[in-house]
Amino acid sequence: VTVILDAGHGGMDVGASSSGIWESVYVYDIMLRTKQLLETATGATTIATTQDGSSMEIPERDQLQNSKSHRVLTTPNYKIEDSRVGVHLRWYLANSVYRQALAKGTDPAKVVFISIHADSLHRSLRGAMVYVPAAEYRTGTFGKSGRVYSARREVREKPQVSYSSRERTKSEGLSRDLAGHILDSFSAADLAVHPDKPIRGKIIRGRRKYVPAVIRFNAVPSKVLLEVCNLANSKDRSLIKTQEFRQQVAEAIVRGILGYYGQAEGASKSLVAAAGG
Repeated sequence: VTVILDAGHGGMDVGASSSGIWESVYVYDIMLRTKQLLETATGATTIATTQDGSSMEIPERDQLQNSKSHRVLTTPNYKIEDSRVGVHLRWYLANSVYRQALAKGTDPAKVVFISIHADSLHRSLRGAMVYVPAAEYRTGTFGKSGRVYSARREVREKPQVSYSSRERTKSEGLSRDLAGHILDSFSAADLAVHPDKPIRGKIIRGRRKYVPAVIRFNAVPSKVLLEVCNLANSKDRSLIKTQEFRQQVAEAIVRGILGYYGQAEGASKSLVAAAGG
């Protein structure tokens, strides 16, 4: 299994921000913890789409230092200055990783993509929710042009993408299955889950309905955008400031992936051992 892990936003794009808590910094920490668990407790190959600084070391502290040094790990790397460019380069990178996996004989069903975020909703709401790619919002052909894109190997490999009705429908089904296992894992760990339709096929902003670009143009069949909590809610915001919560979220994500592949039994022991518990 190959797991592509994406930490939302980053660099000049801090994402949601509340009481000095930047979404980009805290979800990046969760991504690192998820990556470490996958590498130590499973046989999965893990690939991160972004990096902050010179290493992927996990800081062992609760409140994290704000940073705008994240870069997308394309070839060459892209220091995230334009949020839109950063998002598009992530799915180009994911598509390249997916093609490489297939070229090595990997089963398409053995590749997953998870983009980790933290929401900013009404302050009364708590918990995780997952966006999956609704098939009806992924029609047509899409690609980006311009020097910032053409300079990257991953874009030059396949500048434009389009997906058949069958591909889009299958991807939505697989992604909903993955989302369900992740949210079941959150609930089993007593982590809050959004009370109203926690699995959604689209985002609605005013009259606009759309699938987030990072999963809309993504070729990986099983892909989700996970909102781990609501930063506008004081309890969720207090929790994400603790490394204990961030570790619990990472463990829940890994258990969800294991459950998706029918490997949930025995997962708890391997995760405890990997975490040094």
